[in-house]
Amino acid sequence: MRARTVAIVAGLVGGIGWMGKIAVMAAQGGPDEDSLVEALAFFAGLGGVVIAAAAFGAYIGRRDSVGRRVVYAVGAVVAVAVIVGLGQAGLSALPGDSWVREEAVFGIAGLVAFVAAIVLMRSRPETEGPPPEM
Repeated sequence: MRARTVAIVAGLVGGIGWMGKIAVMAAQGGPDEDSLVEALAFFAGLGGVVIAAAAFGAYIGRRDSVGRRVVYAVGAVVAVAVIVGLGQAGLSALPGDSWVREEAVFGIAGLVAFVAAIVLMRSRPETEGPPPEM
């Protein structure tokens, strides 16, 4: 499967997972630590977003060597982790005690992953050629 296709599918799954988790929590009136649905939605979102980031990094470097594609993929995953971590730290610094504030970064990241997957899906794919000779 091509990196572009993997990025699209994983971005949709990750976005729906994390936005679905927020929707389930909102419907319940807050988090439920024993909820299997919340746990499954969180891990589907996490897996989808991480895989989408790695695949998107590999897709960006599609004309580069395999080594560079791996660097791009790992860099994209690290960037997502840093952005989510900084978002959580920033939101947790706000006053008050609300699950919405703690979970908002996952909803936002899910929305970004979902929209990015839609944009990538609607864009015209370029042909993936062999990596250049080194």
